[in-house]
Amino acid sequence: MKVVRRGENPWVFSAISGGPNETTRHSLWSELSELRMTNSLPWMLGRDFNNIRSMAEHLNCIDNLIERYIRFNHWIENNELIDLGFAGPRFTWSTGKNLDTKKFTRLDKALCDQQWRSRFGEAAFRHLVQK
Repeated sequence: MKVVRRGENPWVFSAISGGPNETTRHSLWSELSELRMTNSLPWMLGRDFNNIRSMAEHLNCIDNLIERYIRFNHWIENNELIDLGFAGPRFTWSTGKNLDTKKFTRLDKALCDQQWRSRFGEAAFRHLVQK
């Protein structure tokens, strides 16, 4: 979406829902990379990327996470995006019914390009806990 406020230059925001299917997620990354190449406005994208950036962003997950986070980090670097960091609960998603099957990850993230970061230098990403 294009964000426009009277008297200010516009910028672009993309709300992300990465989806659990790896093929679909990679298609989304390709589309976002194309948007990055064609968009000249400051850009911020955030929400559920359905991926982690490091092993510290999960607990009890044993899937192919190392390969996944390496590919995700390469995509971020290739698109010259900046991670806005995170404030809130350590994990934003969980599954499983008991301690033996419970898995936790932090899937929510906010990324931006240098133009957006320069314009909103004090901005931060905060996950508000829903009760």
